[in-house]
Amino acid sequence: MLDVLKNAWKVVEIRKKIFFTVFIILIFRIGAVLPVPFIDVAALRSAVQNSQGVNEFFSYFSALTGAGLQYGAVFAMSVTPYINASIIMQLLTVAFPFLERIAKAEDGQRRIAKYTRVCTVILGLIQGTVYFFWLKANNLVS
Repeated sequence: MLDVLKNAWKVVEIRKKIFFTVFIILIFRIGAVLPVPFIDVAALRSAVQNSQGVNEFFSYFSALTGAGLQYGAVFAMSVTPYINASIIMQLLTVAFPFLERIAKAEDGQRRIAKYTRVCTVILGLIQGTVYFFWLKANNLVS
């Protein structure tokens, strides 16, 4: 095992990929605990702990996103929009013949991946907006 790691470390390309991966994980972990400005974090935690009605759904959704929503974190939604967009694109590829033809084309997977990224941004904006209005409706934005 150590020999494999030593050999991998000697290859410059693999070493760069390891550093990049560690850097991205570090950035994500910082963003997962860094609260968004103007959010009353104490009131948000209190709202989550007093789970009643809509807050029960919020608690469940927060658990799915790694509890980032409870802290009002910058990266609270984690990779949820991308996963949803990926599932949506896979289903649409099966449902619509023109998307299936695109996927089977020579550069089709690259085009489908581009559509997935666009769908991810749209879903992220929608989810972030809904989250903001929920916070505003519950007087959690200061």
